[in-house]
Amino acid sequence: MGASACGGSGSDNSAPWPSELKDNFITDCVTGAELQGASSEEANDYCSCLLDELEGEFSATEFQEAEQEMLRGEESALDLDSFASRCI
Repeated sequence: MGASACGGSGSDNSAPWPSELKDNFITDCVTGAELQGASSEEANDYCSCLLDELEGEFSATEFQEAEQEMLRGEESALDLDSFASRCI
């Protein structure tokens, strides 16, 4: 159940994400990473890597839909642990 289920269905993963979505993601990610004990530089590096990985796999719409599923406690194609392991 990984992100591979999201590709190929006519979505355009190469389209850039809107800057507002990217900014919100980085802000939330950095805050969370710093709360977990990362330095500001470590948090920024990690979150930038994570964003790059997610952009490569998900269109902005797919990411937002998967994020909403996660927030509702539903099963989602977005496995952040899998993406996070690529950036550690």
